[in-house]
Amino acid sequence: MRYYRKPEILVPGPRSVSLDEHTVIEASAGTGKTYTLEHLYVSLILERGAKVEEILVVTFTRRAAADMKKRIRELLLKLVDPTTSQTRVRGQEEHYWEIGTQEVHRMQEALHAFDRAQISTIHTFAQNWLRRYAFETRQLFNGVLVDAEEVFERAYGELMREHFSVEPSNRVWLEAWYKACPAHTSPDEELMSTLKQVHESNAPVAPRFDEAGLQGLLRRLESGDSDSEFLNLVKTAVVQVFSPVVKDVIKRIKASQGLYTYDDMLSVLDEVVRRPSPNPLKDAMQNAYRYALIDEFQDTDPVQWRIFRTVFAGTGRHVVYLIGDPKQSIYGFRGADVQIYRKACEELLGERKPVRLSQNYRSTKEMIDAYNKIFEGYFSDPSTYPEPVSCARPRLTVTNSAGREPAITLLQSPKSALDPKQAMRESFAAEIARILGPEGLVVSDGEKTRRLKPSDIYVLARRGKDGVAIAESLRARGVPFAFYRQEGLFQTHEARDIASLLAAIADPRSRSLRRHALITPFFGVALHKVQSVDSVEGGWHQALLDQWQILARKRLYTILFDQILRTSGLIRRLVLLDSSERSLTNYEHLFELIAQEAGRREYEISDLATWMKRRVEGNMEDPDQDVNLQRLETDQSAVQIMTIHASKGLQAHVVFVYDEGSGGGHTGWKRFKREDGETGMFLAKNSAFDRDKEAYDQDENERLYYVALTRAISKLYLPDIAKKGAFYKQVVEHVLRQTPDAICFEFRPADAEEVAIPKAADFVKTLQSWEPPHTSTLATAGMSDNDVLELKKRVLQMASYSKLKANHTADTSELKVVDESEEIEEEEVQDPDAWGFIEPNHLPGGTKAGSMIHEVLEFVDFRFAASCSTAEQWSEDAKVKALVETTMQKYRFDVEAYWDDVIAMLWGTLHANVADGFDGWISPLSSLDTSRVKREVRFVFPIPEKGRASRRQTKGFAEGFVDLLFEHQGRMYFADWKTDVLEHGDYSRRKLARRVRESYPAQATIYTLAITRMLGINNAEDFERKFGGFYYFFVRGMKRADEGVYYERPTWEMVSTMDAELAGSDRHSWAELLAGGWR
Repeated sequence: MRYYRKPEILVPGPRSVSLDEHTVIEASAGTGKTYTLEHLYVSLILERGAKVEEILVVTFTRRAAADMKKRIRELLLKLVDPTTSQTRVRGQEEHYWEIGTQEVHRMQEALHAFDRAQISTIHTFAQNWLRRYAFETRQLFNGVLVDAEEVFERAYGELMREHFSVEPSNRVWLEAWYKACPAHTSPDEELMSTLKQVHESNAPVAPRFDEAGLQGLLRRLESGDSDSEFLNLVKTAVVQVFSPVVKDVIKRIKASQGLYTYDDMLSVLDEVVRRPSPNPLKDAMQNAYRYALIDEFQDTDPVQWRIFRTVFAGTGRHVVYLIGDPKQSIYGFRGADVQIYRKACEELLGERKPVRLSQNYRSTKEMIDAYNKIFEGYFSDPSTYPEPVSCARPRLTVTNSAGREPAITLLQSPKSALDPKQAMRESFAAEIARILGPEGLVVSDGEKTRRLKPSDIYVLARRGKDGVAIAESLRARGVPFAFYRQEGLFQTHEARDIASLLAAIADPRSRSLRRHALITPFFGVALHKVQSVDSVEGGWHQALLDQWQILARKRLYTILFDQILRTSGLIRRLVLLDSSERSLTNYEHLFELIAQEAGRREYEISDLATWMKRRVEGNMEDPDQDVNLQRLETDQSAVQIMTIHASKGLQAHVVFVYDEGSGGGHTGWKRFKREDGETGMFLAKNSAFDRDKEAYDQDENERLYYVALTRAISKLYLPDIAKKGAFYKQVVEHVLRQTPDAICFEFRPADAEEVAIPKAADFVKTLQSWEPPHTSTLATAGMSDNDVLELKKRVLQMASYSKLKANHTADTSELKVVDESEEIEEEEVQDPDAWGFIEPNHLPGGTKAGSMIHEVLEFVDFRFAASCSTAEQWSEDAKVKALVETTMQKYRFDVEAYWDDVIAMLWGTLHANVADGFDGWISPLSSLDTSRVKREVRFVFPIPEKGRASRRQTKGFAEGFVDLLFEHQGRMYFADWKTDVLEHGDYSRRKLARRVRESYPAQATIYTLAITRMLGINNAEDFERKFGGFYYFFVRGMKRADEGVYYERPTWEMVSTMDAELAGSDRHSWAELLAGGWR
């Protein structure tokens, strides 16, 4: 006889799960719900002799069902293994399974029959039974599964043609709808969208009107009443009148054409099992199962519960287990209704209470203690969290270099921040970089200790776009990140590109379809060249389309899609356009899914093009929500960014929650909680229901943030940036009621690097709105009215510094924007003779090399570089290696060939000892206080025009990016990285001065004027106090000490004189002045 300890919840007792009566298991976050469910399943086999076919398990998604099946099978295999045995503690016999000959036989039998295990989603469960009994139920016999959207569109078209606009009783309400819609809206689209939303929700619309009430609304509308709340009542009445007609027509279309949708499977099964006896399907279901385990039951809806209640709950010979957590019911927008959960508990248990899992196996003791304190008085209904959980893993800890790390850190927005939201996002990125750095966090389970990896960190955003903004801040610091299970694959631009391409392949003779495809990256034709390219008879693009159509007609889709990727030039264009891995990943993933669909449905290319078009337009549904998820574009460890809704069921050592507290507005159709506890819908604003709506939202938000706060294992960061009145502000207030300590809570200002450059945004705004004196009213004196109007209509023109430079070499009389390819060509051929001095295995010259070095220096971690004593130690760090390698590969440099030279350049640059121009030193450069440093700072600089300009000329701006802007000893400096190849490798001060005078006087002038204006410098005293000067760091020369650094600080007289001369110059003189620089 062998023994194996089972979970405490399965040990007989007053707070345990019974194997013989209905039970509700409430599993708070981290309490081991899945672990409990899989052990309950095995208990039914071992202790009640149940066969796998007799145990029904229904869960939320196919992924969850597959995972559950895998875990149960692995547990059975483990217990069958004769080496699996534990010593039974005397006096605790009931805590163990006894595994003898009979139990082994039962488990072996279960394993042999496991392919027949009834573990699936609710839709699969319903579909299997309806198919099996299609004849008996006279339902779905030879039926066709279609999308609900498609059926609704058919029905709506018929309704508009034959009912709404024709029948007098309906036409009067259609006209009422038009009158109730604002002039700037599209009434037809809004009506279709509204009827679709109400039909899909299956929730009653409020208020309801009797016939007298309906007629009263029409009379009041005829009187001209335009009150917004009244017009919403009119719309509600229209929906009340039209919705039953919509339902009837949809039902008739389905019946006449043998169509059904995923939701029909549930509604049909619900209707069939409630038929009176004899009921073959219901009898068969009751005979098939003894036990029903319904997982994630807090996300159920009325139809699903009615099916299980009808079939199993009242028979006396079945046992139903509902497993879930009402605190985590956050999918109301998908139709889930926590009120159904609560009603089901009452119906199933009577006076008995749910069995609650009370121990948290996820988080540290400090984390659990912290959020238990927050949840005291947090829920509107105190019974929501009646029993705070306790820690089951007291040895789990997280520490920093100084000792224990507080469980929850509230980052308070600094009052000096110009943009508190951006400052908070930057602070998040800084904290994440710190956590992953040498002085970062360490976790231990009492046996093993390790540093955190990027994948140990989650960022949870209330809105998807906030996650994207945080990603930009992480990218700026070189922190790897990925969007976890990012939805919307078919809504990406890659999906739209493929839809256009498939349409053109299906009909390559259609000029509009062909030209639409030409502007996708598969052909890469510029919009202004489409007509000329397409006008060539039998051109290269037509040949490609014809070739691809031949493969498509033969249904050789795998070969077709491979050829498209390989021969279209798509991959080369993505590299040239500096696209991320995300685009290529999406293209490959989409082609894979399309090939699967084509094989499954035996589609012709025209069918496939239609299918893809409808997918892109969002006109298809699929209960397997994973199909529309974007794959991760990288396999490396990365910070995971997701919405709070997507985080349910997940956990991470460190979690950052981000919510700006901005709501979605109080308009459109909203859900509310009715007096009977059910959910209804009303059209906001409606004073009769706004309060109910607020109560509904309050409950939803309480549950949402319970989920967010309980994802963290070791550490939680919360921002204090929400506006008053936002629900998230309530969460912050619950935190602020706690007492800061070194264990649970820490309150501190955000490390907002955004404010390091004093009031930079204010000066940028001033700079952007600056106008030279001669563009005042005096400048238009003598001009006709037509000339003045023409001047006002002019489009502002933006040119980069490099484009100004390129233009100056060609024609200084007029500013014009050159084609980007011309600019690159000009840049790449400069100093070709000097390239002969590049030694073997040294990085070649040219724009690509410069861009690559610039990108690494934009994202490299200064602090970490300063902490390293040798280049080898620094370059062997995983993050440094990943940054440099991936950037070199991105620009197609041989990593092995040029690695040593690139590392030498970067290390020499970061560890250069730089004189600050005031008898001080920055030693090394990477030791700069990162809170006083900004990289890649954008500015715009006005280009003046003097006197009366011709109509062809435009007022414009020069745009630039300062590579490095930093404050040192109270003064501001700017710097530019240069990868110029100089003759004989001579990077001495004399040689650099000559190089700057010849090549960079205009850049130095514009950048100095822009920075001094940004700092608000307008006199010599301010200039001396605020401006430190500028550097050109020639990184190839910085491999050797004391070389490669050029420093200059023009005098205030030089700067003010140049500013005045530029303001009074015409375009030609302006360009000449810049070319001459300060001298």
